[in-house]
Amino acid sequence: MLYRTILTMVLILLLLLASSACDPTATPTPSPTIAIPVATPSLTNTPVPTAIPTPTPTLIPTSTQTPRVAMPTVSAEVEAEEYAVYSALISNWDTRETVKLIVILDQTDVEMLDMDYYIVQNRQALPPEVVADFAAKNRRSSPLGEHFDLGVEYVLISQDELPQILWDDFYEKYPDAPGFMWLSRVGFNPSQDMALVYVGNPRAFLAGMGALVLLSKTDGIWHRTRSIMVWIS
Repeated sequence: MLYRTILTMVLILLLLLASSACDPTATPTPSPTIAIPVATPSLTNTPVPTAIPTPTPTLIPTSTQTPRVAMPTVSAEVEAEEYAVYSALISNWDTRETVKLIVILDQTDVEMLDMDYYIVQNRQALPPEVVADFAAKNRRSSPLGEHFDLGVEYVLISQDELPQILWDDFYEKYPDAPGFMWLSRVGFNPSQDMALVYVGNPRAFLAGMGALVLLSKTDGIWHRTRSIMVWIS
């Protein structure tokens, strides 16, 4: 009898346990969670990329560059030796015709021409000291005076008298002149036995020429040694 009573109680206990496991309203016991540490990157330990310096290019002189010569200090007044160069050059400018009158612009001027181009193109034939003196003197215009020795009559005129398009008025006033001449200042070497000068000679609309002329001095006389054509029409 006692055995049956104990067996009955065990069965009742098992039924109670089974019914509680199947009850949907029962609160489940939470399972313990295990925290897994995640490594956070540190900004202080991250290397910062440094800028790579860009090398500065070095200018390498090429054969197209002219030698740099210090610019001399020059006077705005045209020197006596410059008139000697002018006179020698103009007197032998055009030997094909007999000239009775020479008309010369009364101010030196090279502003309308790109002389640097022609000098660079002929740099091997032009002494650097002469080029430097020529460039320094021609930074501005200088007045010309009546100090030429040409062997013929000459006259100085201002820019206001220059013909623009029609040359009729010019030749009506100066019928014996082969156009007019405009000059630059003369550049010399230190010993003043080499000279560089520009001379232009317009004669009519689309007629004339201009040139850079290199001269040398022998026995006190200036001679043309090289002419560099700048323009012709």
